[in-house]
Amino acid sequence: MMRPLLALLLAATFCAANAQTGTYNTASVFDPSKLKGPAHGTPNEVMVLGTAHLS
Repeated sequence: MMRPLLALLLAATFCAANAQTGTYNTASVFDPSKLKGPAHGTPNEVMVLGTAHLS
């Protein structure tokens, strides 16, 4: 009876201690700039149509 209760208490203590340390850093886990490769081909050309009253 005491052994499962002691195991649960021990697990809860370790989880609480790990939560308080704050060592989990999400910025180092996922960095989208690492997924980008070099640009291939020519850059896109954009043509903007408008009238003089829009400027």
